[in-house]
Amino acid sequence: MRAPLVLTALVLLALPPLAAARPGELDSGYGERGARSLAVGVTSAATELAAAPDGSAFVAGRAIQEGAERVLIAKLTPAGGLDPAFRVGLGATAFQGTGMALFRFGANPAPPQRAGAIVLQADGKVIVAGVAESNWFVVRFTTAGRLDRSFAVNGIFLLGMGGANEDRTPPGSGPEGLTVRPDGRILLVGNRPVQGNPEASSITLLGLLADGRLDPTVGGNGIVISQLGLSSGDLPASSSARAVALTPDGRALVAGSATDRSPAGQAVVARYLANGRLDNTFGERGKRVVPHPYAALDGSFEGIALATDGSIVVSGTAPSVPGRAAAIVARLTEGGQLDQRFGRGGVARMQLGFGATPQTQGLGVALDGADRPVLSGQALSVDRRRSSVVVARLRTDGAIDCRFADRGRAYPFSGGLDRDAAGSAAVARVPGNAFLLAGARPEGLRAGAFVERFAGGGGPRPAVASPGAATGRQFLSLGGGRVGVGGLVDPRCSNTMWALEYGERSFAGRTPWRTIPAGAGPQDLCVRLAGLRPGRRYRIRLVARSRGGRTSGGVRSFTLSRERQALRCVT
Repeated sequence: MRAPLVLTALVLLALPPLAAARPGELDSGYGERGARSLAVGVTSAATELAAAPDGSAFVAGRAIQEGAERVLIAKLTPAGGLDPAFRVGLGATAFQGTGMALFRFGANPAPPQRAGAIVLQADGKVIVAGVAESNWFVVRFTTAGRLDRSFAVNGIFLLGMGGANEDRTPPGSGPEGLTVRPDGRILLVGNRPVQGNPEASSITLLGLLADGRLDPTVGGNGIVISQLGLSSGDLPASSSARAVALTPDGRALVAGSATDRSPAGQAVVARYLANGRLDNTFGERGKRVVPHPYAALDGSFEGIALATDGSIVVSGTAPSVPGRAAAIVARLTEGGQLDQRFGRGGVARMQLGFGATPQTQGLGVALDGADRPVLSGQALSVDRRRSSVVVARLRTDGAIDCRFADRGRAYPFSGGLDRDAAGSAAVARVPGNAFLLAGARPEGLRAGAFVERFAGGGGPRPAVASPGAATGRQFLSLGGGRVGVGGLVDPRCSNTMWALEYGERSFAGRTPWRTIPAGAGPQDLCVRLAGLRPGRRYRIRLVARSRGGRTSGGVRSFTLSRERQALRCVT
C-alpha cells in the first residue's frame, strides 16, 4: 500500500451552508472547527473517502490497535459528526464505536490488514477493498453498516493474490481503486508482485458481478494481468495502478506509473476496454507516459478526475531536481494526448513542500464546479523534519490559482516525519464548491485519522503580489571546473526573475536572469556553471526580484574539486 494518496470519486452532496469561510479556509461549521478526528489505537490514517448524496461521507483506512494492524471504516454525518446509526456487523470486529469500527480477517489475523479503495453504490451501499494477509478482500456494507449477505459469501469476497514465494501482500501491492458501472458490476484495480521478481509489479484488473461473483466479461474469468512497463537491461518491466475512473461509455482510465526503458517509474495513464484489454485508440498503444528528465528517479500519478468536456486531469509527484519530488498535474484530451493549453506542454509542475529541503508526496485530485483542479497531499520539510497536509488549487490553464487560500495553497495541519506525520490521502468535492479531505494528522505523539472540510469558490480573496522568495539548497554535484547547484524560487503570484550570483570573494559573476511567471507556483531550479577554477573556494547565492522587491537565499561556500564528476543537473 502506498503512502496515503488515493483519488476518490467526485460526488456532489447536499450539505449545510458553509460558515463564512474564504476560498481555501477550513469550514468552522464542520466537525470541530472544520475537522473531525478519527484517531484510534496507537496510530491511524484515513486513506479512502466516498461521499453520499445525502451529505454523509464514508471513510476507510488503517489503524494499529492492541499491537495489530486493522482495517478502519467510519461514517460521518453531513455536519461532520460520527453517525451513530452506522454499526458495523462483522464477527472479526476488534473495536466498535459510534459510527466507526476496526476489523480484520482470518482465524489468526496477521498483517497486512488495510483498506485500499472505497466506492459508494447508487443504492447507498458501500464497498471497501483491501488486503488481508495474502488475500485481496472486497466487502459490501448496507447503509446501516451491516454486511450485505447478498454479496459474495455473506458479504465478503476473498481472493488469494500473493506474489511468488510470498505469504503476505507486500507494500505497494493490493487494491488501489474501485468503481461501479451503471448496471452494478464492479471493477477493482490494484497491483501484485511479478512472479519470480517480487520487487517488480504488474497491474491487476478484477471484475465482479453485482452479486460478488467473478465477472466473466473481464478477461474471461474476471481477472486481467496488465504490464504497462518496459524492461531495461536485466531489470524487468514494472507498472502499478494508483487510481481509476470510468468514462461515460464504460471504459476504464487507470493512473499510476510504469518503467519506460529505465529502472524507475514514469507517470502513466492507460485506458482499458470493458473486457480488460488495453484500448489501443488511446495515447500510444493504449497508454500515455508523461516522462521527467531524471530517468533513475520514480514518478507516478496518484489521482485522476474527468472534466465536463471529457478531458482527463491526473495528479501525482515526480522529481523536479535530483532527490526532490514535486507536484505534477497533467491534462489529457479524450484521446490521450497532452493538452497543450494546460501548463507547459500539457503539464504543470510545482514544489508544494516547504523549508530549505522541500518535498511533495503524491497528490489526489478533484475538480471544482469550474473544472479547476484541487490537489491534496503531503508537504515535507526534510531539514526541519516537519510534514503538513497541503491543499492547492490550479486554474484551468494549469497556473496556480492565487485567489485560493494563501497564494494558491494552504497547510492546515502539520506534524513530524515519523509517527506523528501529517498528510492528506483523498479529496472529494461537495456542493457549494466545498471539499472534503481525509488523511492523518498529529494526535499527541501519534498520527490520527481525520476528515476536514474547506471552502472553495472563486472569491472574494484578491490576488497577492509580493517579492519572490529565494531559498538556497545544497549543491548537487561539483568537480572538474563545473558545478551543478539547485535552489527553490517561489514567485508568490508575481512575475519573478531569478539568477545565481557567485565569486571567490565578491559576487562578481551572475547567471543570466530567468523569468518565472506569476502563476507557476514554487519552482525547483537546477543550474550548471562551467569555467570555475578547481581548488578555489567560491561563494554562491540565489537571488530573485519582482515588482515587490528583491530577495536572496543564504550564502553557500564550497571548494571545487579537481576531479571530474558527472553532473546530475538536467535543466
